[in-house]
Amino acid sequence: MTVELPYGDDCLTVTIPNRYPTRVIEPNDVRPAESPARRCVQQYERRSSLHHSPTSSARDRVCVIGDGISRPTPTEVMVPALLDKLIATGAPQGQVRIVIGLGSHRPMTEAEMRIKLGRRGLRAL
Repeated sequence: MTVELPYGDDCLTVTIPNRYPTRVIEPNDVRPAESPARRCVQQYERRSSLHHSPTSSARDRVCVIGDGISRPTPTEVMVPALLDKLIATGAPQGQVRIVIGLGSHRPMTEAEMRIKLGRRGLRAL
């Protein structure tokens, strides 16, 4: 069996000998959210414990975990909206950090981080 695997901007062709039982599992098609930025903020509003916290101080820090370039999440449009909402609800400006959860994937290049997070998200990294 010959399989095309997406790899970066290209594909790798892999041939698997017939003696190995093989099948290709494809992901379900998922309709993207109409506005990923708005959806991200809505989820924050539903789950956040930061809202108007009377104990927030300039020393408080917020950490946002994002995924790497290998995932199709539209992080570049979600991060600016989330940063705005975090600051509007009391997170001290300059105290929000973004951590990229890569798991076992290779580190991202600076160019990939710029693509994934956008200019504003890259500053919060």
